Amino acid sequence: MDLPRFIARVFPDLLLSLVVTAAAFALAHLEILVFGRDWLESLVLAIHLGAIVRSAFPFHAMFGLGVNFAAKQVLEATIVLLGGTISLGAIQAAGPALVGGIACIVVVTIA
Repeated sequence: MDLPRFIARVFPDLLLSLVVTAAAFALAHLEILVFGRDWLESLVLAIHLGAIVRSAFPFHAMFGLGVNFAAKQVLEATIVLLGGTISLGAIQAAGPALVGGIACIVVVTIA
């Protein structure tokens, strides 16, 4: 499938994902207004909202390609970028045992 056709097929589905993302940002903002801080980050809220929407409203087969693209490639890129925001000081404060444990879990999960 060539790139323009792929974009044309994925774009409407990505709009659906963007609606869930916007709702997650709105909930995160509401959470700060109500509780004074964010207990759940907007990424976590978006994952939960996506699961709720997917469970509550079965989608037509036409939404599969873009939603799968958003659930895999876009989500993985977001998690990598989120992980890049951790500072070296925070890693040192956590200690080598925690960092090693996380690395082992990632390797076992990928394998």
